[in-house]
Amino acid sequence: MEFFGIIFIVMFGFILFVIFSKIREWAANNAAPVEENEAVVVAKRTSVGGGESTSTSYFVTFELRNNERRELSLRGGDYGALAEGDVGTLRSQGTRFLSFVRRNDPYNAANSGEALHKCPACGATYRGSVCEYCGTPWVEPQTETRWH
Repeated sequence: MEFFGIIFIVMFGFILFVIFSKIREWAANNAAPVEENEAVVVAKRTSVGGGESTSTSYFVTFELRNNERRELSLRGGDYGALAEGDVGTLRSQGTRFLSFVRRNDPYNAANSGEALHKCPACGATYRGSVCEYCGTPWVEPQTETRWH
């Protein structure tokens, strides 16, 4: 009986630790200022957990203008609305994702007749001759000609 008592105490302690950690993170996020940063979506990933009843967690990594990267947890709808290379304004509060407003929306762009480019420097997608995010000029890829 003593062995099961120790197991129960360890499990109960772990559960309390997780609960207090989440409460501490929630309070720290509430105390943090809301930040707005120009950012590019550099990666997306999911994590599936659970046994018979699975749940999926969604994460997006944003790179800010100062080259800092932040991975934030998002809801599925927000996750699905973003694509790698999107450039825009990230609003966050601590580790909490608030919103991302895309600047390079190809469907609403004023210059929608121009071709979309993928920046070789930062991976952002944009129209025009200069990357809106990092300022790298677009250079048309050279096709290699081989003489036989």
